[in-house]
Amino acid sequence: MSNTDNVLKQYGIDKKFSHLSYGEISQKLKDAAKHTKGFCRACIDDNSIKELQTTLTEEANVYDMKQWCIDEQEWREAIEQALLALIGFEICDVLDEAEQEWWDNN
Repeated sequence: MSNTDNVLKQYGIDKKFSHLSYGEISQKLKDAAKHTKGFCRACIDDNSIKELQTTLTEEANVYDMKQWCIDEQEWREAIEQALLALIGFEICDVLDEAEQEWWDNN
């Protein structure tokens, strides 16, 4: 199994059963990540995947909610979206490399 397939499997994507190429999967993830705004964008810019995973296990941050004028549900949803975007970026990097490697070898 290739490194690309291992990374995809780590995030629950099994390429064997996908009709999309690595490049198409990468583009779909990039398109989804473009829709993040405000607090979500700040979460993406200022945190790692591990930090956001940990944050989701804690109580909502009152300071964040006050600063961004969001409620607890919006706070959690923004962090979940940021987490998905960061995971998507990581997967996209691996997919882009795999796509380029494939083109280089064919």
